[in-house]
Amino acid sequence: MADELVESGVSRRTAVQGALVAGIGLPLLAACGDEGSEGGSGASAGQAAGTTLTKSAEVPVGGGVIVDKTVVVQPAEGTFQAWSAICPHEKCTFTEVTDGRIRCGGCHQAEFDAATGKNLVGPNGGPANLPNLNAITVAVKGDSVVTA
Repeated sequence: MADELVESGVSRRTAVQGALVAGIGLPLLAACGDEGSEGGSGASAGQAAGTTLTKSAEVPVGGGVIVDKTVVVQPAEGTFQAWSAICPHEKCTFTEVTDGRIRCGGCHQAEFDAATGKNLVGPNGGPANLPNLNAITVAVKGDSVVTA
C-alpha cells in the first residue's frame, strides 16, 4: 500500500494526517448536534419529557420566566408555551420577558415575540433578520409547567 500511495502522489504523512483528522473530527461534529434539534421535540437540551420547568402561577399572563435554557410564557390566560432561551444570533441566554417580548439584553438587544417566537428586532436595533426561536413542547401537569 505504501508504494501505491507514493505512486499516486500522496505521502504517507498526508495519508496518516487525513486519517487522524477524520477519526477525530467526525465524532466531534456528531457530538455538536444541530442547534435546531430541540424545536418541537418537547424536551429542552438535557431535559427529559415530564421535567418540571416552573409552577404555572409563576408565569405572568402576557409575560414569562426564564428557567435554565428555556423561556416559559403565558401569552393568554391558561395557555403556556416554551422556547429555547438561547438567542440564535450569538448564543447568549435571554435576559427578560416583558410586554409580550423576549429580549436578549445581555448581548445585542434582539427581541422576539413571546407568543410566536418570531424575531421582531434584530441585533442592536437593526432589522429583524434572525431565525425564529426553537419551540419546546410543554404541558400543564397539576400546578406545574412540564416538558411534554
